[in-house]
Amino acid sequence: MQRTVFGDGTLTANFGSTPHKGLPGGCVDATLRDDTAPRRLCPATVNGTAG
Repeated sequence: MQRTVFGDGTLTANFGSTPHKGLPGGCVDATLRDDTAPRRLCPATVNGTAG
């Protein structure tokens, strides 16, 4: 898990293959200035498995 704050936004990335604090493995939550909730970005596959 890694969190980065830049300007008016925050990125939280889970580089693992298992969920951590509600964020699935391989996914990123991005929150921008006017967002009321994070935008979740997940790959079509994680470590070769659909997910």
